[in-house]
Amino acid sequence: MAIPMMLTKVPNHILEESSDDDNGDSDGSIHSNISETTEILSDGDGDNEIPAGDDYSDNNEEESGNDDDGGEGDDDTITINDNDSDDNWDDNESSDDTTNDADSEDGKVGKPAKRQRLTPAQPTLPTTYKAKSGHTWSVDQPSPARLPRSNILREASGPRNIGGATSILEFWKMFFPERILDNILCYTNEQGVRERGRSWVKLVMMELLTVLGLLYFLGLCKAAHDQVRDFWKPGMFARPVCQAAMKADRFQEVLRMMRFDDKATRQQRKATDKFAPIRDVFDEFVNNCQKYFNPGENMTVDDELVAFRGICGFRQYMPQKPARYGIKFWVCTDSTHNYVTNIQPYLGKENQTKLGKRVVLDMVRPLFKTGRNITTDNHFTSCELAEELLQEDLTLLGTIKGLRREVPDAFKLEASKKREARSSKFLFAGPLTLVSYVPRKNKSVLLLSSMHHDSAINDTTSKPEMIHDYMHTKAGVDTIDQMCSVYNVARITRRWPMVVFYHIMNLAAINAYTLYGLKNPGWHPKGSARSAFLSQLAKELIHPQYMLRACNASRLARRTRTALEIVGYEIQHHRQPLPETDQLSHSRLKNGYCFLCEGGKGRTTKVCESCRRFACGKHTTTSRPVHNCHECLGCN
Repeated sequence: MAIPMMLTKVPNHILEESSDDDNGDSDGSIHSNISETTEILSDGDGDNEIPAGDDYSDNNEEESGNDDDGGEGDDDTITINDNDSDDNWDDNESSDDTTNDADSEDGKVGKPAKRQRLTPAQPTLPTTYKAKSGHTWSVDQPSPARLPRSNILREASGPRNIGGATSILEFWKMFFPERILDNILCYTNEQGVRERGRSWVKLVMMELLTVLGLLYFLGLCKAAHDQVRDFWKPGMFARPVCQAAMKADRFQEVLRMMRFDDKATRQQRKATDKFAPIRDVFDEFVNNCQKYFNPGENMTVDDELVAFRGICGFRQYMPQKPARYGIKFWVCTDSTHNYVTNIQPYLGKENQTKLGKRVVLDMVRPLFKTGRNITTDNHFTSCELAEELLQEDLTLLGTIKGLRREVPDAFKLEASKKREARSSKFLFAGPLTLVSYVPRKNKSVLLLSSMHHDSAINDTTSKPEMIHDYMHTKAGVDTIDQMCSVYNVARITRRWPMVVFYHIMNLAAINAYTLYGLKNPGWHPKGSARSAFLSQLAKELIHPQYMLRACNASRLARRTRTALEIVGYEIQHHRQPLPETDQLSHSRLKNGYCFLCEGGKGRTTKVCESCRRFACGKHTTTSRPVHNCHECLGCN
């Protein structure tokens, strides 16, 4: 028969006395002390007395009907163990509040239910974050069905509108058409007459192209900053390419007089445009860049600094750039093909309100509604820019500053210091995705994307896929800047328009190289393709001048004739035979009428070295000291 009982709490001093007794006499002492301090519950006969209490399990007391040897103990004996160890909790866990029926039939007392140990409650992480800008970010990924369609190209990338261009010179002239060259030729001659007067020898197109070809050659030799006269000096360091083309004085004089606009109206235009001295040439070049190439799916917008330390109203100081001082440009490039599609100068503090957003929208305006992705750095990236680009069917990917208002406090650097290395957190707000990646302790990277809509992690690197896509597309402008620095045509000058013109020449050569390579894949080994392209471009630009001087080498110096032979042109020591119908005795005639002028109005003393007929300055090409008429040169 089960004994009804009630447990009571035993005082600690009684437990201590019972634990010290090793001879089993503790039962009597315990009952004697309990009778004084606690209530005794009897079964009616007075035989079995059990102390009653209110909290038995808190003192970790155990009742057992077995002795230490595994045998049965007395039915009316309760053993109290004061062992506060964790093993007792784990080994004797029970959720049954009733006594054991089998033990009850034998007169034994059943075990009371044990209370499980409670673990501390973990703090609940929020599922939404509110930014100061009003954006609400959620940890849940958006449904793909609710996202707009993006990055769908509607036309293939590559060259376009190139016509039948086949040679390297023809591809280069796409960016330097006759319109640009004629303007340079006209304004350079005006400046030469203005400064030199009658001593100025008129610059012709052949000479202008020769000067540009020599600039590309010196850039290819990485000697753009060397002294010019060193290339024309005799000796082991002489440059036969330069000696055979023109004199050193003429080369320097052309560069010194080179202008790109009408000086008479310059001040009026500068009142509204600081870039007026070279604006026409610059805008024409940018239009040609957009005309002849259809960019790929990934575009990069960034800034670059062209080195210059002279006087300029919009010169910038950027200590993080290698040059530190120079002219700043905003550049948009195709990061896959390394092609410049748009470029814009930074003319100083004019309208600084949301400058990064305005610059990106201006750079990619020709790409609206084309389904491309734009990669930027943290100077440009913002949620407002990403939302406006989405309206124009463009996506945005780039790093973002943690101080921006659209970034919640939980993603700032202070909150990321407690996170483990190589951990990532994602937040979503409609079509926008924000990721915080910790590459190492106390360092975090924030990226914003409207192209990615999931929390994909690369299995190999444990980095988000957003970071991999950013690393593959971010270096478009940096690659162009590096290519310009390797074969730079820029020479030392104190005039900032010449610095811009040298930079245009660098970009034109890079774009022409890209178009030529896409049109003629595998035309040259990849390792030396660009140097071979520049070598051929310089040769084609100077070739007409070489031919002219080689055909009329009688008045050239011996050193010049030797240089022509070195570069591979055969010298014609004798003049060509004169036509029988136009034989003239020039020993008796000192002047005559130009045979190309209508009505015989052009009286001149110049004689064509090829056909020995009189030809005025309008119908001759002068390469000092040789004069050739346009008919002999095939200009008419």
